[in-house]
Amino acid sequence: MNQTQAVLDGEISPSQVPSEIGGTCLRKREVERLLERIINQQRKANPDRWTCFSEEDVARACGYQHLPLSEQQLLDLLVSGGQLPSHPGVTIEPGYLEMLGPLYLVAEPLRKVFKDCATIAA
Repeated sequence: MNQTQAVLDGEISPSQVPSEIGGTCLRKREVERLLERIINQQRKANPDRWTCFSEEDVARACGYQHLPLSEQQLLDLLVSGGQLPSHPGVTIEPGYLEMLGPLYLVAEPLRKVFKDCATIAA
C-alpha cells in the first residue's frame, strides 16, 4: 500500500505527514510550528507509528537544550485546552495531546488534523 492510499484508508504515520503544515484548524502559526517540531521528533523516534515523547525529546530533535517556555505552555494547551496567551480570544480545544505521566502522546483529534494535511498534500 502506498503512502497516499494509507492516508486515504484512515491510517497516518509520522512519515506521512508533510514536514510543513499550515492552514490547519488550529489557525495560528506558532501552534503549527510546534506541531512541525513534534512531527520531526516523532519521525526520528519511529517514522512508522506515534510514540510517547517528552518536552526534552522535542527540544533535542530541534537542536534545543530546553524547549522554550512558550512552547511548553502550548504543549499544555494541546492537552487541556484554553486560550492562546499571545492571541486572546483564540481557544484551543482540549485533547489534541494526551498525557501519560510526564509524557505526551499524539491523540486521535491531532492525528485527524495531520491526516487532513497529508490528504491535501497528496
